[in-house]
Amino acid sequence: MEISAGDDIDIEVTIQTKAGVAIDVTGWTFLLQMRRAGVLVATGAAAIVTAVAGTVSIAFDSADTTGLAGAYDWELQVTSSGGRVSSPMRGVVRVRTDVAFV
Repeated sequence: MEISAGDDIDIEVTIQTKAGVAIDVTGWTFLLQMRRAGVLVATGAAAIVTAVAGTVSIAFDSADTTGLAGAYDWELQVTSSGGRVSSPMRGVVRVRTDVAFV
């Protein structure tokens, strides 16, 4: 994924089994973080859109990405209603300098 520093990022995702079946996320909580070399640089928001369909919105506000540049690790950590913690989504986001603010 590639984004521009200072932009708002809003992505809708579906939590699924390995077989591609949506998981009901009623009562689950979500934590979205961006790190570089293990150091936390931004915490995003995650909210359930449609629980029974497993649809979740993940977002970073423009303030979260202002001043960032380069590659960062991101991870969506979930805690199920039964207390099980897992990280079903993670990756690398490349943040490029926004030419409008140079």
